[in-house]
Amino acid sequence: MSYATSTIKSIQRGTITGNVSATAWTATVSSVDLTKSVLFNGGSRSELANSMALTTLVLTNATTVTMTCGSQPTNYSLNTTYTLVEYY
Repeated sequence: MSYATSTIKSIQRGTITGNVSATAWTATVSSVDLTKSVLFNGGSRSELANSMALTTLVLTNATTVTMTCGSQPTNYSLNTTYTLVEYY
């Protein structure tokens, strides 16, 4: 019996937390090939009920995921999960 080889080279998961009044935060990941990778936004959660917890994730370069949002009040945290999949 033979099995096909996987087309997935790596899967990286993480959470980016923004906890200061800003509009962009980053996470460092293991290096990937940008032309063979897909970044998925797993959703966001904010401690402030009326906060704009809508975020955008971008694979800025081979080792950086950047999260941005419209605005974030001081002293509240904003968490966004991501999954980065690299293919062969």
